[in-house]
Amino acid sequence: MKLSSNREKFQQLFSIARDVASQKDVRPILQNVKIVADGDHIVLLATDGELSIRQETNDSVVVMEPGQAVLPTRYMSEILSESQDTTLVFKSSDDSLFVQGEANQFELRTQGSSDFPEVVPFDKVAYHKIDAGVLSDLIRRTLFSIDLGNSRYALGGVLLELTEGRVGAIATDGRRLAWQEGKAESVGGHEAAESTILPAKTLRLLQKVLDKKSGEVFVAVTENQISFKCGMTTIHSRLVDGRFPKWRNIIPTKEGKQCVTLVARPIQVGTRQAEIVTTDKEPGVTYRFSSGKLEMGGMGLEVGKSDVQIPIVYEGEEISLKIDPRFIIEFLKVLPDDKIINMYFAENATILFETDDGYSYVVMPLA
Repeated sequence: MKLSSNREKFQQLFSIARDVASQKDVRPILQNVKIVADGDHIVLLATDGELSIRQETNDSVVVMEPGQAVLPTRYMSEILSESQDTTLVFKSSDDSLFVQGEANQFELRTQGSSDFPEVVPFDKVAYHKIDAGVLSDLIRRTLFSIDLGNSRYALGGVLLELTEGRVGAIATDGRRLAWQEGKAESVGGHEAAESTILPAKTLRLLQKVLDKKSGEVFVAVTENQISFKCGMTTIHSRLVDGRFPKWRNIIPTKEGKQCVTLVARPIQVGTRQAEIVTTDKEPGVTYRFSSGKLEMGGMGLEVGKSDVQIPIVYEGEEISLKIDPRFIIEFLKVLPDDKIINMYFAENATILFETDDGYSYVVMPLA
């Protein structure tokens, strides 16, 4: 194999593949990235046995000799980061890889590429078509609500519901729930719900691949696996085992609750200010709703107290709610600063936030 490539563009693809490669030494070959050069394009492959990625490109690549090689992730990452060259030449022999710039050359010992498992292209005939921006928003607005302590179980992932004309993403850690809906097109009668739970690692990889991308993403679910095709990139992932909670039962009713309209940025800023004096022993920010204003306050006996006020349109009864400020800040961070939010609440009751673009967020108040 021999090829030349623009260093920055190659580095962008390689850094994504590197994050998929296994961090364990059960199968040492999986700690590497495989490259295949053929015709006028190259393919980068990586897998940890449960998550796999296949990236193809012909952008700024010249293949002089077809072939394949295994790229050691650690050393290749450092070469790509430290090199100042615009173009690099890659050449492989039986057990070595040569990386050459204008005034430097590296020779790396490598493993046999034939031992690397295949990562197949997207070949499904039944799938959903989702706008890349819609899928990116679904991930961004739900991923923060998963339970990171349950990475192998249902609460450690995001449930993806794929039905006719619709896609929904739901995440919960048992104390809050985020739910985003969007439009999607079903092809070949494709549907999936209830057990399509995506691991956090898969979702973070998708975020990187979808960053600043436009166009449609193809999504297909088969048994315990989900596949994505975004342009010339294909991702395959195992799904999380377990049963997701009956999440619709968690969504509180609006009946009998007060409703106030808020703007994302002022509430986020006020919450961050109010939480400054809180401690692990005395967590929580108190939100006091009264005529024409919202007061946000925190207290720490050994620190002091805070009181932040913002004007709001509210004429209901005076109500106080104590909420984990992290839950509010993380929710508001994924929204535009000027986003309008409807908040439904009552004393000692589950709180519901809604936006006009299919986003709902549920929070349990602190005792």
